[in-house]
Amino acid sequence: DTYTYSGSEAQPSVSVFLGDILLEESDYVLTYSDNINAGTASVTVKGRNNYEGSVTANFTITKIDLSDASIIISDSPVYTGQAIEPDMLVLLDDAVLAESVYTVSYENNTDAGTATVTVQGTGNYEGTASEVFTILPADLKDAELTIAEDSFTYNGTAFTPEFTVRLGETLLKENDYTVSCSGNRDA
Repeated sequence: DTYTYSGSEAQPSVSVFLGDILLEESDYVLTYSDNINAGTASVTVKGRNNYEGSVTANFTITKIDLSDASIIISDSPVYTGQAIEPDMLVLLDDAVLAESVYTVSYENNTDAGTATVTVQGTGNYEGTASEVFTILPADLKDAELTIAEDSFTYNGTAFTPEFTVRLGETLLKENDYTVSCSGNRDA
């Protein structure tokens, strides 16, 4: 028989025959081994009372498949310039899985837009489940604009000063924003 990993000992019921004779439970003692984790487990039947000797049979404990798991991400994270790894829960059959039974990987999780998180089963778990989440653009209203020089000499042409833009600890890149200047031609 095949059983699915449950975290508890798998103890399949056993019928013991000697030829055509079905033995009573009082005629033997059962001993299970390797019967918790996924893999090959065994049950040994050892005779007692009017029977002696023993015989062993193997059975299989299969891994739990995560392909039907749900990944719940509570909030849409906001772009920070760093890789985003949002808080999440992994549910299988309405139970929250411990983080130790899977590994996590991400795709496209730095820039604003659509990202993907994938969990891969480990140990007694196998298979994968994925979920798409959205990284929202950061709002520049709280950004800090630092101009390299604060005064310039009139030269008749429009002047665009050198500057940096920081949002929190993140130094923004030129492709993170657009620039417009006004009143930058005349003294």
